[in-house]
This record gives sequence, C-alpha cells and structure tokens, in this order.
Amino acid sequence: MNAGDLTSIILTLLSSAVIIVGGIRWYIDGRIKPVHDKIEEIWVAIEDVLKETKTNGGTSMRDEIKFIKLEQERSAKTRLAYNDKLDHMYEILIDYISKNSK
Repeated sequence: MNAGDLTSIILTLLSSAVIIVGGIRWYIDGRIKPVHDKIEEIWVAIEDVLKETKTNGGTSMRDEIKFIKLEQERSAKTRLAYNDKLDHMYEILIDYISKNSK
C-alpha cells in the first residue's frame, strides 16, 4: 500500500462521514425542527394566557372580571335599596287606601 492508496482510503472515509453527518442533520432539520417550532408556539401561547390571568392594573382579563364582579355587587346593593324604598312606598299606599276607603 502506497501513500496514494492510503490517501484515497482516508478521503473515502471522510467523504462517507460527511455524507452520514449531512444525512443525520437533514433528518433532524426535517423531523425535529418543525416539532421544536411548534413547541415554541405553544410556549408563547402559554405565556399569553399567564399574562391574562395576572392583574396588571386594568387591561388583563382578570382585571376585567374583577371589575365586572364589583359592578354586579354594587348593582345588587342598589337593587336592594330600591326594593326597600319600593316596599316602603307600597306600605304608605296601602295605609293611605285603607284610611280613605272607610
């Protein structure tokens, strides 16, 4: 075996290694990269949801829900006050009718 044969064998082995590594890289890019990209999209979506569930001074979904809840509680108190006033007005009306119907 002379130096030329040894050089040919080494170059053949290196070429084969380059082809194998290139094939593995092509497989990884073709199969794993789309999965990795999809996982990145999922993480971005999760971060958006987490941002919406934390209060931030008025623009998150949680802040909006708290505001709606407070408005409902305030409205319930107002309705109770109106109902009490209306009941009192009915009592006055019934007393007036009963006194004047005799």
